[in-house]
Amino acid sequence: MHIFEFCSICHALMSVFILSFILHAPQIVKFLCKIIDMTNDAIIKQVEAKSNFDKPLNIHFRKRDTIRGLFIKSEDYNDLKSKNLWRIVANANIERWEKARDMNLARIFNGVEFTKLSEVV
Repeated sequence: MHIFEFCSICHALMSVFILSFILHAPQIVKFLCKIIDMTNDAIIKQVEAKSNFDKPLNIHFRKRDTIRGLFIKSEDYNDLKSKNLWRIVANANIERWEKARDMNLARIFNGVEFTKLSEVV
């Protein structure tokens, strides 16, 4: 018996597993995308919720540390939103932003990098 030969029961189980995975691959991929990345629509829904309007959110990223920030609705908000780009003022600058409304305090982030938005507790 070679190292990669399986008994008939193992072969049948492996075949069922592989067939099941292939048949359900689209649902598995869709589920994994939901838990790994946020879609543009999911970001819009969270940012534009009345309970989150003008409130900082925790922004979780795929490849960087979580930040707390305020999404800014400036003149170019709809244009940026359509491209999944978001103008955000980091927590450290929120007080200065509220006083001066200085756009230089904000940075633009790509929503593709977001994995989750959560309310600040």
